[in-house]
Amino acid sequence: MTDPLRNDGEQDAAPPWLDEAEPHAPERSQAQVRGVLKHLAGSSAHVLDLGCGAGRLLRPLVEAGHAVVGMDLGAEVLKELPGDPDASLIPPHPVHGDFLKGDWPSHPDRAGAPFDAVLLLGNTFMTIAELDDAVALVRRVRERLAPHGRFILDDLPQDLWPELTEGNWQSGISEDETSQLIWAADDQVFTIRQNERVDPEAWSLRPQDRRFRLWTMSGLTMLARLTGLSDPRHDAAHGLILFSCADRPD
Repeated sequence: MTDPLRNDGEQDAAPPWLDEAEPHAPERSQAQVRGVLKHLAGSSAHVLDLGCGAGRLLRPLVEAGHAVVGMDLGAEVLKELPGDPDASLIPPHPVHGDFLKGDWPSHPDRAGAPFDAVLLLGNTFMTIAELDDAVALVRRVRERLAPHGRFILDDLPQDLWPELTEGNWQSGISEDETSQLIWAADDQVFTIRQNERVDPEAWSLRPQDRRFRLWTMSGLTMLARLTGLSDPRHDAAHGLILFSCADRPD
């Protein structure tokens, strides 16, 4: 796991584990791609890739013959994609698929028809720190799934909780004093302050701090039961958590 205090020297830069192109080590990223392709094997699937970033999953899925819609908030992810970055919907492309620029946490319904799979990978689910927001998002995802559909997340409990229990990800300031990791006193929520935001005298979360949640398996199970999905299932070999529609036999 990458050092959570590492930064690239820019104010408010995203943590390395939220990097659009490389949120995971290369071998882990490749395993995820292989796992998603394995779970979609058998026919051309209709896939929604929420928070698709620079197309880490979108590209290989399209190349494998799946119909993929990628949705993301920022225009930065459009740098290598065809079309007008200010357009709402980038036209279909043989490599990149469709790209929908929009507020995916609040409006995944903008992506259209039901999907065989909805992906939320690249550690992006950690950016949903509030439980009410997470429930609302997963309910919207459930509504977008076909009856046989799957919702696929990173295996955050397997990948990151061992790091925490082994003593990594503790509150503190990096050796170069450019990053500060702070945990909430009573929750699995943290922030990373960078550069001039670092404050050695302040160890409580502030309203302006960007918050992240380190999800547990029990938290994901609670979300599933509140939103009509099956209990989460590990695909440990590929670093994935899978949910299906609750009335679907697995």
